[in-house]
Amino acid sequence: MRSGAGVLVLAVVVAVVPAVAVSAQELPSEPMTAETASDIPPATDDDSPLVGTGAAGASGGLSAPFNSFAPVAGRPADLPIGVTFEALSRAPGGVIKINGEDVRDTTDRNHYSIAVIDRGTREVKESGTVNLGATSYLSDIARRYPRTNGYLMVISGFRGVVDQRNLDALAAAVSYLGGRPLTDDERSLLRSGHAFSVVGIPGGAAGGAFITVDKGDGIGPQGNVYGYLQVNTATDQYGVVNPENPTFDTTNTASTPGASEVLFDHKRYATASSQVLGAGQSGFQVLAFDQGLANTKNVTVATNGTSDDAAAQTRLATEIQDAAQASGSTVVVQSIGHPVARSKGWSDAAVWIERLGGNRLAFNNLAADSDYSLVGSLTAGPAAIEASSILGRPGPIAGGLARNRDMVFTPTSGGPAGGTNTELIDISYQAPQSFPAFTTGHSDTTAAGTAAADLYIGRTLGICAQATPVCSVRTEYYRSFKADWHTVATDLDSRRLDYPGDGRNFTEADYTAVRTQLGSEISMVNRVRTYFAALQQPFGEAAQQGAIDLDKITKAVIDSIGAPNDSGTTSFVLGLIGKIVALGGFAGPPVSAVAAGLSAAFGLGAYLSQPSGPPQLVNDVQVRASELGRTARAQMLATSRSITGLTLLVLSDYGKLTATAARLPTTKWTLPNDTGPTIANLTLAAQRSAAEKLVPLVFPWLLRGTPLRSAQSMSCKKVIPRVSTDIQVHVWKNQPANAALNVRDYFTAEGSDIPAPYWFAKASLDEDRASPPASLTNMLFDPANPATGTLGINQQDFINPRIFGAAHQANDAAPRCDLRGVPQSPSPLPSSGSSGSAHR
Repeated sequence: MRSGAGVLVLAVVVAVVPAVAVSAQELPSEPMTAETASDIPPATDDDSPLVGTGAAGASGGLSAPFNSFAPVAGRPADLPIGVTFEALSRAPGGVIKINGEDVRDTTDRNHYSIAVIDRGTREVKESGTVNLGATSYLSDIARRYPRTNGYLMVISGFRGVVDQRNLDALAAAVSYLGGRPLTDDERSLLRSGHAFSVVGIPGGAAGGAFITVDKGDGIGPQGNVYGYLQVNTATDQYGVVNPENPTFDTTNTASTPGASEVLFDHKRYATASSQVLGAGQSGFQVLAFDQGLANTKNVTVATNGTSDDAAAQTRLATEIQDAAQASGSTVVVQSIGHPVARSKGWSDAAVWIERLGGNRLAFNNLAADSDYSLVGSLTAGPAAIEASSILGRPGPIAGGLARNRDMVFTPTSGGPAGGTNTELIDISYQAPQSFPAFTTGHSDTTAAGTAAADLYIGRTLGICAQATPVCSVRTEYYRSFKADWHTVATDLDSRRLDYPGDGRNFTEADYTAVRTQLGSEISMVNRVRTYFAALQQPFGEAAQQGAIDLDKITKAVIDSIGAPNDSGTTSFVLGLIGKIVALGGFAGPPVSAVAAGLSAAFGLGAYLSQPSGPPQLVNDVQVRASELGRTARAQMLATSRSITGLTLLVLSDYGKLTATAARLPTTKWTLPNDTGPTIANLTLAAQRSAAEKLVPLVFPWLLRGTPLRSAQSMSCKKVIPRVSTDIQVHVWKNQPANAALNVRDYFTAEGSDIPAPYWFAKASLDEDRASPPASLTNMLFDPANPATGTLGINQQDFINPRIFGAAHQANDAAPRCDLRGVPQSPSPLPSSGSSGSAHR
């Protein structure tokens, strides 16, 4: 048996209730150093799969069920936040820890540690260690549990894997737990002995497992899946929730002209005094943050109005590239003034903007009145938050990030700074705070007396059962969530609740202190409940059949191909909430307050799991065209449920309760009286998101023409069969004017501005079928109007690689325009593959 340890933890997030912010350092953890790592004994060649010490009296094997938590009706009486969880703890004792306690028989760090947890009760059904040389046994353990989504399995280790055979076996176990394929880098790290952890559901759906491998840089999770085991109010099952949700706001709060100052994770980062832009200059502030949220770059670059703008813009490209390539970095790019492209350096910067999740063409075409904001990373993809006036949504931007299934920070929600409620995210993840003792400030009271008074009041109000010997009204704020707390408040203030007299184990002073404090708290409880119910209402209404009509846009796309076709599928969920937040933010108060609240609720619930494991809000699932409406409604319902979880979290914590109640009267938090405008905003957002996903199914190619000319005037040489001649065909002569752009594509090294036409079309050279119909493009790009069904989509935001993928190069007058793999009527072209990306 090999006795090394490689940690791979599959953690499935199933709790809708968000967790309080606790960093990895605040959880019980002692980082492993080179010295302590050297104390681990070398691997052996023993082939026995099991090395756990087992239950008392046992001679070996996996331990008996772990029951250190007193169950209440089969489940511990946990707060909504849940209990702490670590899959790869570096603190002494067990490698796997729940609620600060060691999971039994996971202390041997020479081997894999495993635990199987019941998602209904969080009882550990099985735990122990498995030899590194018997990795295939991990899958055997997982397959012992029925594929009912009822269990979590944790696998972790400090020693990586011993050889390729065991690496393949580990990858198979990860896959069965719902994990994605291991990357080449992760495979190399594991073979090199790096720690890892995985948490997932036996037989769970793909994409549902947490996977993280220590890179050895001492930053971030370091191979540990950690957070809280928390009950999801939608699924009523436990799952892992990571508590870190840093927020950002790129609004410039600098008082010095020519400087920038942005907010990231509650800290302000300002332009250095030596980098403040001079009069008449424009530029960018570029920041990078590692996976531990440490700031690794903060530089301000003047790009316009300098003595050498070309050199300055080359420096901008270098700074953005350096920021992007730093391991796991979240990158913030914020314009100062109105910078514009002047050189190849700018084009190089635009390439890195695209790799960070931004829009390369938009960045290259910023005008003298444009702004630009971006928060992204090399792994963010469409989750990146971007804004610019050229895209129809000016910056600055605000929002939040969360650790995804790879335990890597990625944006979860964001939009215009005034329309994103980062305060709610911050409150939800502030440090936990218990309710104050009733004796606080009352020297004439006792703990026993106030507890008795609390029990009496709870029974009299009907909140606590008459026969219960112990009960706290405060606990019922979240346990009796559906109780009529407005009636409770009225009754508490009535004469029926006046002091009942002596002889009940509490004094009048005890009773008065408890009654007064509860009255104050229940008033806050009612205001908070009312706010979240109002925030939740439009999403519940939108989830009803017919509330969100996607039939018109679906029909318009399908009609454009001449026949119904429901075989194509598309990813849909990821962009929907972002569009709701952005549209609502621009709508202004009070509609913007709904979008602001949604941005918080979505950000906090983004990585909460569906029953089978995958994230319920950010999973970019494949959806059949005819099911987009149903999927949109399902997302509205999932968002509504995430708001319920958020409410419970606030009600269970005194600090969150008081902070939320104090902010409710502010403009940012004030909600509209009528849900109509909000429903209209939800509908438009869903329709735009559907259009972005449906149109590329039918018109899959983004084309870039050379040389510069309109799409309509581009011609392709067409060979006439059996005649040995050819003709020039204007394939895209019917391209609607609003479905093509002539934009700056890049600058040459000599500083020449190279424009190019971009347009989208079918993968066809048939001049009568290649272009989209004007009826469709008018619906997409004409100003938004509910009466006509037009969507008002910004063309720069739509006609770009983010929507269609890499552009295909179409060379004017060349045979077939040098496009390969495109059918040429009447006979098909050889399937030699397309020309690929138009990117340099």
